[in-house]
Amino acid sequence: MTPPTVRFSQVRLVVFALASIVSGVAAGDDRDPGPFVPPEATKRLASGVRQLSANVDEEHFRGDITSPRILIDNPYVDPSDPFFGIPRQMACLSDGSLAVFANAKKHLRGYMKGNPYAIGLWRIAPDGAITAIDRARPTWGEGRDLPGCGVTIGHTGILPEWVGPMSVAADGSLVFPSQARWADGRNGTVLRVTIPDGAVEPVPNDPAACKTAPPESVKTRFEDVASAVRDPDGNTWIRDRARCELLRVDPGGGVTTVLGRDKLCPKGQPENHVSGEFMQWDASRGELVSSGSYIATKPRDVFSTIWRIRPDGTLRRVYLARKVGAPPRVDGISGLTVDGKGTIFFGAGLLSSGGGYQILKLVDEAKGRTQVVAGAPRPTDVNHGDGPALKAHFGTVRGLCFTKDGTLYVHDANHLIRKISPAGQVTTWAF
Repeated sequence: MTPPTVRFSQVRLVVFALASIVSGVAAGDDRDPGPFVPPEATKRLASGVRQLSANVDEEHFRGDITSPRILIDNPYVDPSDPFFGIPRQMACLSDGSLAVFANAKKHLRGYMKGNPYAIGLWRIAPDGAITAIDRARPTWGEGRDLPGCGVTIGHTGILPEWVGPMSVAADGSLVFPSQARWADGRNGTVLRVTIPDGAVEPVPNDPAACKTAPPESVKTRFEDVASAVRDPDGNTWIRDRARCELLRVDPGGGVTTVLGRDKLCPKGQPENHVSGEFMQWDASRGELVSSGSYIATKPRDVFSTIWRIRPDGTLRRVYLARKVGAPPRVDGISGLTVDGKGTIFFGAGLLSSGGGYQILKLVDEAKGRTQVVAGAPRPTDVNHGDGPALKAHFGTVRGLCFTKDGTLYVHDANHLIRKISPAGQVTTWAF
């Protein structure tokens, strides 16, 4: 018998077509859509884990395989009507919930098929319910304020695609880069959002940053921010990618260059390039952890590294892998988190083990030795598979974070949020 989840994309196309005919509105019509009702997923739809015989693509689920691959354990989400369009960034909050920057759903009347009708910072509660932090906003016709100027997150003009990797500070606030150069003339900003009220402030919290025409010193403070984290003392650490600098912003707003180009981007030493694509603060050791990949031209190779950086700027490399040559042969790393004991976890495209993305933990920093936490070599016809962690299949890992109960959440590039239980079971949590 054909599984009920087969050809969801076709069903959705029919639904949208019927909605357009009934409403009498052609696709692309710009008439007033009526009062905006922010989407949420607060109605329980299931009582247990749902098992789908399906694969994942841009339409999320398609039924072209015969063995069950997807285990959905969030009772508030509907496989035939995905909540998120494209999740951009994810972080684990102190109450066990997730914060996700994303666009969401389709237009209520269906005539904007293919375009999400809401954007925002969403909260996925520990039980799976999805609501907006502060508020979501529609994607059409709404004026945009400058972000970080005494407003809350839902009233800013921040688009999810502007946001870089999020980190959670000791006080529970979110810190992240926002690159909105074309919109307001800035070369890059760092923002802090307090939870649960959603209030936004720039880092440093300089009133000049909120002026209609900020002074040049503010506009050029950062050139291209890769990542940012806040330590328990209230200092914000910022990796400026274009200038090859590691900056520290103290609670009073003073900016100090901790490391410069000679340390972060040493000429002729690609194995010592500190990309800073992802950063997390290791509270157990009082250190910054930085990871990422660097594409070198001489030699032509991809160098993936993880570094520990002390507050005084002392560097030590704890992981190195290359795409060409001897194992482990890694085609880039992404996603980074540190557990309560200081163990580093990250995602890696492992070529030497048959291909596919895996999640690793660094078990011996002196030797750079890792252990696979989840992920298996992926068959060519499968890009998503739940189940036992060492048999599961992942797309590129965009983000990782732990909640206090030991659950590891994974932002999968297939536009999914997945989780790995402490017992080692992988399930699909949100989409």
